[in-house]
Amino acid sequence: MRNTSIWREASRIVYEEGLRAFWKGNLVTIAHRLPYSSISFYTYEKYKNWLQMIPGLDSNGGLGADVGVRMVGGGLSGITAASLTYPLDLVRTRLAAQTNTAYYRGISHALFAICRDEGPRGLYKGLGPTLLGVGPSIAISFSVYETLRSHWLLERPCDSPIFISLACGSLSGVASSTFTFPLDLVRRRKQLEGAAGRANVYKTGLVGTFGHIIQTEVGNVLAIIFSLAISYLWNTASDIIYVVTRPPSISPAVWTARTDPQQTSTVSPLKVKNWLNNVKAMIGANG
Repeated sequence: MRNTSIWREASRIVYEEGLRAFWKGNLVTIAHRLPYSSISFYTYEKYKNWLQMIPGLDSNGGLGADVGVRMVGGGLSGITAASLTYPLDLVRTRLAAQTNTAYYRGISHALFAICRDEGPRGLYKGLGPTLLGVGPSIAISFSVYETLRSHWLLERPCDSPIFISLACGSLSGVASSTFTFPLDLVRRRKQLEGAAGRANVYKTGLVGTFGHIIQTEVGNVLAIIFSLAISYLWNTASDIIYVVTRPPSISPAVWTARTDPQQTSTVSPLKVKNWLNNVKAMIGANG
């Protein structure tokens, strides 16, 4: 992969595809994020309540039990949401990675074409590394966020709740992205494999794909760092959108349930997040 930067990649997208390319796949992004976020937050509260019914994991179990409940509950909620919405995640990645030649003409056509070219199992390419990554990612994100926020409010109760949520959300996103980024890289490579009728590159499983990437791209350290920076920006944008739009007095599950799809589709920060997601997907495609 050629040496690149965020500015150079953005300039290339404008030159080759125009400004509209930054919002390519925005509809499927919204169609994916709404059910994913709703399922994730809803099941997180449910799993957390169920886990707290286990002796030793209730509210009297101490800090260790509380962190464990958050991590396990967050991991299970992430796995549940990712499994139920994965075909849309696959279509989102492929639509965003298209360049001048558009093989997929929309969400429904992409779903049909993938089933036709690769079979129904093609809709779940990369599900393995996704589930391996999303569980720890959501678990780390939820546990780090809630732990940092609770300690911050305890030590500095007079600080702005919005600033606390932004800071803790950003740190939780950085922590989860750093830990799970190799799996996220493999996930995107597997999702783009066989796209538009191309031949498969990674003909082995998860371990074989890791080995192939290390063998052929071990020298591309700058590319990996750049992709990691894109992932940081994407997670930070997600945290800012969520924190800014949710009042502190309303729980995540209730706020997610109140989200209006038509209203969300016009929020400019979501378009910024989609822009970053498109750049990240193109880096995975060019990697």
